Amino acid sequence: MLQILLTFVFALAASDVPPRFYRNAEPPAASTLGETRGFVNAGQVKGLCAAAENAGDGQFEMCLGYLAGSIDQLVAQDRISGVSARDLCPNTALSLDHFRQAFLDYMEVNPQVEKAAAAAVIERAATPSLKCNMFAGRTQ
Repeated sequence: MLQILLTFVFALAASDVPPRFYRNAEPPAASTLGETRGFVNAGQVKGLCAAAENAGDGQFEMCLGYLAGSIDQLVAQDRISGVSARDLCPNTALSLDHFRQAFLDYMEVNPQVEKAAAAAVIERAATPSLKCNMFAGRTQ
């Protein structure tokens, strides 16, 4: 499982989705996501994430691994900029299943992004849940 997760993380790091290093940057709109490319497209991850948790075929676990790697990279890019470009505040109170459902919900509303880079679509789906102001008053 670790090898699969590392493969996804390295693939994400090599993707051509440019980081946005300016304060309160928003991820690309759904209409522009079709222009992004990566090793894995959003439709492939959607298939993994739609798999039953108890199916025993590893697809559900691969979904969670891809999501974890993508979100970790999103947060890392935010911190690398030195100014917390998107005002992201990762919170351990949010589970990977929360992000899995957010991704699936986003895909349902935006089916046109199925061929876009999965990491870019996950960025768009996850960012609202990671905004610092969402956790106002909570201990991070």
